[in-house]
Amino acid sequence: MVKYFLPVDKDMTVYDDKLKFQGSNDGSTWVDYHTADGNTHTGWNYVSWDTNKPKHRFYRFTGSGANSCVINEAELHGVEAIDSSATTY
Repeated sequence: MVKYFLPVDKDMTVYDDKLKFQGSNDGSTWVDYHTADGNTHTGWNYVSWDTNKPKHRFYRFTGSGANSCVINEAELHGVEAIDSSATTY
């Protein structure tokens, strides 16, 4: 789960279809897991996955418009694991 806190005095339309939560294993190729939409609101916003759970080395929020990545606080909740069937590491 990821949750992020947006400012209370901000116009929420600057986030619609612009603010994204992404994951990557190499820091160059990014996969979109969440894009802010009309349900985005001031305060805490929660996103969780029952299937197709993100499992990457890097995570980021990115914005494609002016002020679309202004976030007051973010939290990631998950399990750290090694995704490998190798017998040694």
